[in-house]
Amino acid sequence: MANVDRLKIFAQDDVVNTKWLASGGFGSVYDGKVKSMHQRVAIKVLKSNDGENLSKSQVESLKSEASHLYNARHPNVVHIFGIVLEPDYYALVMEFCSHGSLRNLLYTIGSDFPLPLKYRILYQVAKAMHFLHQMEPVILHLDLKAGNVLLNEYCEVKICDFGLAQTQRQITSTNENSAEMYSTITHMSPQQLENPKRIQSKEDDVFSFGIFMWEVITGKEPYENNAPHEILVGVVSLDLRPNEKFLPDASTDNNLLSVYKLMKECYADDPTKRPNFDECTTQLEEVYENYHDDATSSATWVMDQVKKLKASGSNPTPQQSNTSIEKEQPLARNVKLDAATEPKFNQPQPRVSEVLYNAPQASQVRGQAPGVKGQAVVFGLDQYDGGAEPQKQKRTAPSPGGNSMSVNISNCNNVMVGSSNVMNVTSHGTSGPPRSSPTVTVKDRNYKLTDRDLNRIAKHVGAEWKTFGRKLGIDDMKLDYIEIDHSSYGLQEQVFQMLRKWKELGLAKAGTLLDACIQLGRGDIIEKAGLAS
Repeated sequence: MANVDRLKIFAQDDVVNTKWLASGGFGSVYDGKVKSMHQRVAIKVLKSNDGENLSKSQVESLKSEASHLYNARHPNVVHIFGIVLEPDYYALVMEFCSHGSLRNLLYTIGSDFPLPLKYRILYQVAKAMHFLHQMEPVILHLDLKAGNVLLNEYCEVKICDFGLAQTQRQITSTNENSAEMYSTITHMSPQQLENPKRIQSKEDDVFSFGIFMWEVITGKEPYENNAPHEILVGVVSLDLRPNEKFLPDASTDNNLLSVYKLMKECYADDPTKRPNFDECTTQLEEVYENYHDDATSSATWVMDQVKKLKASGSNPTPQQSNTSIEKEQPLARNVKLDAATEPKFNQPQPRVSEVLYNAPQASQVRGQAPGVKGQAVVFGLDQYDGGAEPQKQKRTAPSPGGNSMSVNISNCNNVMVGSSNVMNVTSHGTSGPPRSSPTVTVKDRNYKLTDRDLNRIAKHVGAEWKTFGRKLGIDDMKLDYIEIDHSSYGLQEQVFQMLRKWKELGLAKAGTLLDACIQLGRGDIIEKAGLAS
């Protein structure tokens, strides 16, 4: 049992946030320092439930969980020094990793990222996960992906955000039946996607590791051209996985072949057929040992490249890892579809709201999740398996916010929408909030917007956020990534992350915002955010 007394409890005024680094479903991460330690640290400020303070029992539970994470001492696991438990401010104080996330590094180096170093990374991640799964009680990661793998100054792996799904529930849950998902949809197992309320398992982490292996080897985002609802449909109902055509040719490379074999075993549909992390570690160690010296020299080369980029003033932001190959097309599949369905499936997929306004004529068969009442529908597929004719979808009045509606589906087989047959979706066809005259102005066009400003703006952008983002100068690839990576956290979080990216690009000024709002007839955003003159 973890010793809670060993966990350091820092006062808020002892912790200094010096630079924002990233944001996600769990909160925001800052480069900072602890005055009493005289040490550079990473500070993860956790989100609370609408600013509410935790109850005494929630605080004790959070302390216990954080202490368990504190005791997870392993060379490839980021170390947690302590926690801040102040009203409206809950934070983890962690080891700082100078090279940031593996995701950013993969996209920065691109197709030149050395394969021997990738083998070392896979081996070290598997080893760290085996350690976490062997702890008592077990620590499940629940969000294993390249964005949650950090690299230190020697390009050694440091897994982060492990166990934060449990920790975050202590902060945001107001009821024990909450089904909030804190994992990334692209890396979630079919079992997680089918029933978010089910008890999570080690096998879920192994599935995520399989997708992570594909991500590392290819340097690409899984399902990068697919919307979240398409991923859910494909993974749960069609046994779809990331496109294998983007994997390097392994016909003459037995080491790479063994890595691919392990990858496919990890993301097997049947959890009982997935290996455990002890087996993963053993198999990957055999491959890594053949490239040990090459991996060391590769790490030195990568570190030199990063230094050169920093010295030249280049901003190592995520980019396509290989511009010589085409982008992944919607949902590569390991099953054969009906001939009538095949042509449609390779066409650009409709948005969620388009799918819902045009009711599917039929659905692909798959049983409902255990314990879930009612039938289920897979959106966007045209195969109908008989029975009662699907009724037209009934739309209810929009919610007071004007950004979502309930869509009830009946007499269709096999739609899995979370754990019920009601899904809140954003509609780009609604009229939205009242819009003001384009004559609205701002006090200072050069005013640099703060995080507080971004929060206020995010509340009023609504369903057209991607169009809004394009007007602000953000490219489609970044917008698509934001949509997929933050789909579990709701519309407002996606909007906020879009605005964060805009600020990262150095474009977040009142004048630029005003111009975009006027072009879209959304002067009301300026007014409601308190920026109008």
